[in-house]
Amino acid sequence: MRGARLLFHSGLLVFSLLPAAICALALSAAGPGWAAVCAMAVVVSIQLLGLPAEAGRSPALLNRLLRISSAFLRLIPRIDGSGLHPVERMIVSLNDRSLLRRAPLEPRPRRVLLLLPHCLQQHDCPHRLLSDASACRRCGKCAIGPLADLAEGRGAKLAIATGGTSARKAVRTAAPDLVVAVACARDLSSGILDSWPVPAWGELNAQPFGECYDTTVDTAAVARSLEALLG
Repeated sequence: MRGARLLFHSGLLVFSLLPAAICALALSAAGPGWAAVCAMAVVVSIQLLGLPAEAGRSPALLNRLLRISSAFLRLIPRIDGSGLHPVERMIVSLNDRSLLRRAPLEPRPRRVLLLLPHCLQQHDCPHRLLSDASACRRCGKCAIGPLADLAEGRGAKLAIATGGTSARKAVRTAAPDLVVAVACARDLSSGILDSWPVPAWGELNAQPFGECYDTTVDTAAVARSLEALLG
């Protein structure tokens, strides 16, 4: 969590440099001292905006700042050349932290959608689940059976997504008050931002065999998340 917070504020810092520079140029005629003070005020103000947002006191502001922060951080490659900063995990981590600060959610969500990726299903299962789990035989070989039981016990709707388009369609169709989604960091981060203003909790899956192939998830962790969010 500390790493996600640092990454988030680093993105805000990068974003703040442009308006700070504009303010400094605008006041350069008044003297370098005034220009520097104004630029610093802009940087500090934008950082301070992130504090109540990540603490869950301003979900709308957090959504906007996450978009800004992630957009700028994606422009900055790692120094060691190994790829981009893990901005997707940052979005999921800070979003979930914000939701926990508000938990249990009030007013209590009446419509909850548990959204699962199709890759949770074993690749050799003969009962292909493309949108819902009604064909699941609860054989116990993957996490979909236990999660379907969890959704049923909680009175939540269950949907299976094959990608971002089907995930967004599932959210529109269910019209939930809360989404609890299982996916990789990339899909979760985009889904969390796209589902706004519907609050979405992100549960990262594990990928022992690589992306989108026989993935797994800690079903007990999903149950604990639902318990914390709903009370």
